Amino acid sequence: MLVPKAHTGSERALGRPRKATPRRASRRSTSWIGRSLIRLIGEGRAPGSANGWPPGAGMKRASTMKILMVFDGDYPWDVRIEKVTRSLMGGGHEVLLVCRNKSGAAPRHERLNDGLRIERVPAWGPAALSLPIFLSPLWIYAIRVAARRFRPDLVLARDLPMAPLAVDVARAHKIPVVADLAEPYPDSLRSIYQFNNPSFVDRLVRNPKLADWVERAVVRRIDEAIVVCPEAQSRLERIGLPTGRCTVVRNTPDTESLVRTGQTVPVLAEWREKFVILFSGLLAGDRGLDTAIQAMQYLEKKRPGRFRLLIVGDGPVQEALEAQTHQLKLSECIRFLGRVPYGELADIIAGCSLGILPFRQCPHIDASLANKLFEYMSLGLPVVASDVPPHRRVIEDAGNGVLSPAGDAEELSQAILHCDENPEQLAAYAQAGLQGVRNGYSWDHDSRRLQELIQRFAVEG
Repeated sequence: MLVPKAHTGSERALGRPRKATPRRASRRSTSWIGRSLIRLIGEGRAPGSANGWPPGAGMKRASTMKILMVFDGDYPWDVRIEKVTRSLMGGGHEVLLVCRNKSGAAPRHERLNDGLRIERVPAWGPAALSLPIFLSPLWIYAIRVAARRFRPDLVLARDLPMAPLAVDVARAHKIPVVADLAEPYPDSLRSIYQFNNPSFVDRLVRNPKLADWVERAVVRRIDEAIVVCPEAQSRLERIGLPTGRCTVVRNTPDTESLVRTGQTVPVLAEWREKFVILFSGLLAGDRGLDTAIQAMQYLEKKRPGRFRLLIVGDGPVQEALEAQTHQLKLSECIRFLGRVPYGELADIIAGCSLGILPFRQCPHIDASLANKLFEYMSLGLPVVASDVPPHRRVIEDAGNGVLSPAGDAEELSQAILHCDENPEQLAAYAQAGLQGVRNGYSWDHDSRRLQELIQRFAVEG
């Protein structure tokens, strides 16, 4: 079984989107997920096609489309879902989102203020019944009913757990299917096992080997994959995604949403005279925050009282990090702020001295790219990041910060000291980040790539 983990995130080599190529029709379709799963794993596809949809089958002869999007979590709120759906609707497409309703408190059907239509999985019985597993009867029912009513032109799956169901629906309706594989899902599960001390439930339903099996089957049968970095594209192509069937749509911020309000952040007012280091994001083991806390111990020895670490977010290792902070007697230097509304994040980022991404070196991190790097850039916050391939590529291109060996607390502390002791260089990093956003590290750029991808599947009248 596959269950999603918690959702939390301008390369010059991206290239131009390819032109559409005609797809060959398939006479075979299915409406039952069991037969679909057997075919998904056991059968090849027609040459040049994931689902065998013929030109114009189930589609409008126009430049706009009806897009059925499947998301394995609750919505609102997820930052990538918001950006993707708004971009698609901004391009004139109609979007219906099928998502979870874990608490059962949200309405089954809803239209948000931005125009997004939502159909939630029925809240029948305990929350465990709505676990987003692709063989779940509730999810099968919800997606099939939504597709029958909505009559989509394209199915878009967000992450791997729901991708087999998306393939099944697309085959049944003879329409294309796209999977937004924003991170390497099987490797993210391995990170849970390696760094997070997984629970019994994790071990039961989050099996990396099963995820590998499903992912290899899915990537051979979708019409296009969306990833957040070229490293992820290379990884998918190694496991079977046909070359040329991948589009990079990065986790860059929407600069119209990530804006300062001018409100005072109490903890930053308290630390006005300090050099404040920020980490914002999911508190998971592969984020390397234990290394950052150890680095604070080195900094306190070298320059007592000068540095402060602000940690924004929550996650599975928060209690362990708080215990480490207490054990090292760093409670005065480190503050856990918890999760904050996205609308308050810009004021926090803008009020800090330095942003850090002290991630571990592991397969998950080597093929993913956190949105925090781009959020820091968009608000002029210099960065110290672990020297892993995605970070290295962006920072060497933009010049917005310093790389530090992953997992080395002493080297991380030296990099932070360097930034504090060289204010002119720190200011140059900040300006380079802002320039990088103007040059293309922004959602304006990635939104266009997304719209160009979807437009390829729309048949011009």
